Amino acid sequence: MADFLSKFRYKKRVSGCVLLLVWMLSSCSSLTTSQLAAVRAYAEATKQYSRFPGQMIEDYVEVQSKIFLLGSPLIANPDRAANRIFSHHVEKTAILEEAEKMDLAFAMLREYAIWLEILASRDHPASISSGAGDMGDNLDYLIGRYNERFNTDIPVGLGNIAQRSLVMAGSRFLDRKRAEYLREYLEKGTPIIREITETTKTFLEENVSGEWLQGMDKQLKSAHTGVRRQVLTDTSRFPSNSFSIIQLDTQVDGLYDEISRLKKTNDNLIASIGTLYPAHQATLSQIQEKKKLTEILGEVSVLVHDVRNLMDLYHDLP
Repeated sequence: MADFLSKFRYKKRVSGCVLLLVWMLSSCSSLTTSQLAAVRAYAEATKQYSRFPGQMIEDYVEVQSKIFLLGSPLIANPDRAANRIFSHHVEKTAILEEAEKMDLAFAMLREYAIWLEILASRDHPASISSGAGDMGDNLDYLIGRYNERFNTDIPVGLGNIAQRSLVMAGSRFLDRKRAEYLREYLEKGTPIIREITETTKTFLEENVSGEWLQGMDKQLKSAHTGVRRQVLTDTSRFPSNSFSIIQLDTQVDGLYDEISRLKKTNDNLIASIGTLYPAHQATLSQIQEKKKLTEILGEVSVLVHDVRNLMDLYHDLP
C-alpha cells in the first residue's frame, strides 16, 4: 500500500510538472495585452486608410462632372451638346476603369485589416457573426482576382489562416495559437502591403496629380466666366435673373472648395502611403521579438496621425 501511494504521489508530481511546463511554454508563446493592442491599432488605422483613395476618385469624378455641366448651357447646338455629354460619359467611365487597380487593391487591404483586427481580439471568435467564415473566402477571392487582373503573384491562403482561427477560444493554449496565427498572417500579408504601397504611390503621382487634377481650377474658372457672361446678358433684359448669378457664384465657390480638398487629400495620400509598409513591418517585428509597446508605436503612430488628417478632410463621412 505504501508503495502504491508513493508511486501515485510521484505520478501526480510528474503530471503536475508536465502541466506546469505546458503552461509555461504556452505563456511564453502568447502575446501580451500591449502587443495585441499594437496590432489592433495598426489594423484599425489601415482599415480606415483603405476608405480614402476610392473616396477621392469618386469625389473627383463628381466634381469634374459638375464643372462640365456648368458650361453646358454655352453649347447652343443640340447635336454638339449631345455629343459632348456622350464623350464626357465615355471619359468618366475610362477614369473609373483606370482606377480599378487601386479600388481592388484597397478592397483587398480592407479585408486584410478586418481579419487582422479580429485575430488580435481576445473576444475572437465570440464577437464574430455566424456568417464570418465567408470573409476568409472573400479575402482569397480578392487576392486571386487581383493576381489574375494585373499579372501579380501575391500568395493566396490568408483567408484560410483567418478561417482556421475561428476554432479558437480563450484558454492560454489557444492564446498561443492566436500568436502563431497572427505571426503567420502578418508574414504572408507583407506582399500585399508592398504591392499596394508601390501601386498607389505611382497611381497618385502620375495619374491623379500628373493628369486629373492638373488645371482643374482653371477649367472651372473658364466655365464660370462663360456662364456668368451669358447670365449677365440675359439679366440686362430680365433683371429678376440677378438671383441666378448669386446661385451660380455660390455653386462655383463650393466647387473651388471641393477642388482644394481633392488636392489636399491627394497630397496627404501620397505623403502617407509610404508609412503603411513600415508600420506593417514594425507590427510584425514586435510580435516576433516581443518588443515593448513603446518601441513599436513610433511607426504605427505616424500612420494613425496620417489617417486622422484624412478623416479631418472628410469629417462628414460616417
